[in-house]
Amino acid sequence: MPPYNAPNQRPPAPRNELLEFYHSIPPITRALLTAGIVVPLAPMLGLANIYSLLLSWKAVTTKFQLWRLATCFFVNRIDINWAFNLFFIYRSSSQLEQEQFLGRTADYFYFIIVTSGVQVAAAYLLDQHVLSSGLMMAVSYLWSQKYRGMPVSFMFGLRFQAQYLPLVQIGYEFLMGGGGIPIASMLGCASAYLYDYFTTEYPRAAGVRLLETPNWLRSLFPATTGNRGGFANNVAGAANVNVQAGQAVEPANSIFGRHQWGRGQRLG
Repeated sequence: MPPYNAPNQRPPAPRNELLEFYHSIPPITRALLTAGIVVPLAPMLGLANIYSLLLSWKAVTTKFQLWRLATCFFVNRIDINWAFNLFFIYRSSSQLEQEQFLGRTADYFYFIIVTSGVQVAAAYLLDQHVLSSGLMMAVSYLWSQKYRGMPVSFMFGLRFQAQYLPLVQIGYEFLMGGGGIPIASMLGCASAYLYDYFTTEYPRAAGVRLLETPNWLRSLFPATTGNRGGFANNVAGAANVNVQAGQAVEPANSIFGRHQWGRGQRLG
């Protein structure tokens, strides 16, 4: 006999696995990925002029186009490199947010704010208008420092320890870019270095913490653990990890399993 359905009982709504996956991404990483998709697509779809998304201090100060301070980190040409860079951000940023900043979303958001602010200030002096590779390299540098000693592999099987990944990425970008200095990427690394130094090394040496996540951010993202300052030193799963440029950071027993995502792609 067919199952009995009570009056007015509705069948369960079909699952939307794509939407469930999207909501499973940590909030800051999810915001970065959303902006990384929407901003490049907007000019292609005729929703915005690409020149209105670039960093222009004249437009910011005289016309108060403040959105440029944020959109300049996500302007990109839509191609295979853009897709792999998004995937790299997703994997490395997710791992940072879910492990090093577990329960401390406000601290991770503050890292993004501080490093972005440093890059914007430097871009004013160096006349830079697009900082998308800088955002990616800031995340890459922080990941490389928090998982130091982890074996990673670059294109064609080149293997080295994780702390050297940003240097290899910048070198590769320099070579593939025809010898042009990758200023935005270097700014990203420098900004992440400064944040890491002033939140870890300097407090240990001087006993004073100069960079503290403000209370208004903590009220927006309440901590779910008792750990409030600095970075966690969680490097569990540091062994048996294979990282390829333009790809993800993959612990052997992570939720992503052991799938190989093919040859590395150019970053930035």
